[in-house]
Formats: sequence, C-alpha cells, structure tokens
Amino acid sequence: MAQPYIGPNGNTQYREADGDGSLATPYIPAFTVANNLVVSNPRYFSEVTVTKPATTTAYDINKVYGNLFQIPNIGNSGGIIELTSVSIVFDLATLPTGMSDFALYLFNSSPTTTFANNELFSVPTNNRASLLTLNGINLTANLTRGGGTVVAETILINSTFKLASVSTSLWGYLVSLSAFSHNASSSFIIRLYAK
Repeated sequence: MAQPYIGPNGNTQYREADGDGSLATPYIPAFTVANNLVVSNPRYFSEVTVTKPATTTAYDINKVYGNLFQIPNIGNSGGIIELTSVSIVFDLATLPTGMSDFALYLFNSSPTTTFANNELFSVPTNNRASLLTLNGINLTANLTRGGGTVVAETILINSTFKLASVSTSLWGYLVSLSAFSHNASSSFIIRLYAK
C-alpha cells in the first residue's frame, strides 16, 4: 500500500511500504502531489542539442528548422512509452519577428527520406510506417518571463508510442508553423520526458 511522506522538495509524495509496514527504500515514487495536483514522475528523460545551420532564405510555414535529430534512451528497446512533456530551449536572446508555432514530428526509426534545414517538410510513402505523431506536437516559441531566452514547451501530452523492436530512440524534425527570418547559425536543446 502506498504510504505518504514529505519529500525533499516539501511536497507530499507516496511510496510503497514493505511487508512489515516500513517504507521501502530505495523507491522512486510513481507520482507527486503538488498544490493539490497529482503529477506523474517521468521514468525516462533524454535531451539532444540540434544545430541549425546558417541560411539566406527566410523560414516559411512547414519548413524544417534545423535537421533530423535522434533522441536516445527514451525507453526500453521495443517498449511502449507515454510521452508526457517536451521542452525546447533555443540559443536565442530575442524572439525573431514572426517566429511563433512549431510542430514536432517523431518517428520510431530514422526516416528513409530526410530533409535538410529550411526544406519543405512532408511525409512521403517510405516514412509513413515509422511516423508516430501524425499531425505533430504543437509548441509555441516565446521569451521566458524574465526575458533573455527563447523557449517552447508543451506538457500533459500523454500520448502512447511504441519504440522499434531493436531501438531505445526516437527521431524527430522541428517544423515551423509560421513565417520568420533567422539567418544566423544557432542551436536548440530539445528535452523529452516519458514514462
């Protein structure tokens, strides 16, 4: 039976008791209660830095931002994961004029047809079988509340995906859903949480 205790961050957390009623250790709680909201703790976390090369052409709607990237160790090989949240930290101090929405497309194997930075994104026939996010996961880029860094985040995704039978990775493209100019080379860090 789950027993409540006060965690290191001061929030009420739960963990299973041993047969004698004592709290089992070590134990990673399955969920945390914070401000009366039950939050599932992720079991998997992975991040990758993607470099966007310099370009002379402005981005338009449905253009690849950066290039194909691999997200390693996001689950067990061939396992089923539930993607809970995605966050992106752009190496930008100001939001380029017009930059707003993006779609994150995920695949359970490396797509056969690949796209370079600022190419028009599509899902050709040979990429359909590995596509997991049919319409992409929407993220909106904006400045952090204090300013100084451009970020994008979506939480409570709760979508279930199956990894390929011999892989613990996902592959992805970040695709612009707005038109904007950002010609300089830069990078972004993408972080995925799953359980």
